[in-house]
Amino acid sequence: MQVTHQFFFFLINGVLLGFLALVFQIGVFWLLGSSGNFAYAIASAITYIPLIAINFVIQRALIFHAEGVLTRFIMASIFIMFLVSTLSALAHDIIGKFFGVTFSTYISFGLASLLGAAPSFMLSKLWVFK
Repeated sequence: MQVTHQFFFFLINGVLLGFLALVFQIGVFWLLGSSGNFAYAIASAITYIPLIAINFVIQRALIFHAEGVLTRFIMASIFIMFLVSTLSALAHDIIGKFFGVTFSTYISFGLASLLGAAPSFMLSKLWVFK
């Protein structure tokens, strides 16, 4: 499969899993009583465990067609999580100065995720599933 096709399916996979994660996280948060930052953080953490496993299986079988190394995938996922979090905070600050905090709140994470897609793809292709 050509790299452009792999990247396209990588992006589609990310979007679909993002929506799945959002629904799952909201459901877990609701089950935990829907109150407080601690419950929200626990719901988010619980969401990532099955999400990483599902993502690894999809990328291995459908995108890269290679065995891959799960520990490398987990390390790459943690690195990308920190990268996107940092980019998101930076984008929130910069966009907020020009367009207001409300607009920035809704767009910053999505923009950071798009910016993090290319390094995430390269890590997966060249290091995890080589």
